This record gives sequence, C-alpha cells and structure tokens, in this order.
Amino acid sequence: MKTLISFLSVLLSASFVMAAPQAPHIEKILGVSVDEQGVHLQVMSGGCTNKDSFQALVRRQRGVIELSFERINSDECLAHLPFGETLNYSYQDLGLQLGDIIRIKNSVEFRVSFP
Repeated sequence: MKTLISFLSVLLSASFVMAAPQAPHIEKILGVSVDEQGVHLQVMSGGCTNKDSFQALVRRQRGVIELSFERINSDECLAHLPFGETLNYSYQDLGLQLGDIIRIKNSVEFRVSFP
C-alpha cells in the first residue's frame, strides 16, 4: 500500500511539472516572409499553435527595428505538420511604419523533408 501511495504521489508530482507554463523563449522559426499585408512567420506546430502562442517584441536599435518572437505557450498537440503553421502579423500589429528597416532576431532552422 505504501508503494502504491508513493507511486501515485510521484505520478501526480510529475503531471504538475509537465503542465507547468513554459518560460518565454525566442523560438527558432522555419521561415519568414513579408508582403504588403505584413510579416508572416512559419513556426513549428503540433497542431495547437496560433498567434496567441507567441509574443512579438519590438525594439528600436540605431535606426533599425529588431523584431523577435517569443513562444509563450507550448504546443503539446501531436499532429504531423512538417511545414508548421503560418502566423500573420500586420505592420499595424507590430507598430511598424512605412520606411522602417526591420531585422528578425529569431534564427531560421528547418529539416528538408521532401524529395
């Protein structure tokens, strides 16, 4: 009986650790594109990532706008999405203006997964 209680307490403790909120971190992205609508990030996803999963950080640095995107909510879903999810940010969402020079701070990393 003591063994069962010990096992259950360890299991319960582990589930709290797994459910703990993720510390924000600058995420590696699969790609980025821009057009007249705004900035589009391609990010890793298991099927539960959306714009609310990220926080956009905007920093003005010597005439250049540095953008970094931090993941604030983890994606624990298990869908197979080799090309991730595209998140769309309008220039207005990011507080950007015509003529701003932008630098994306997130590193780009992907796996070639097609012939």
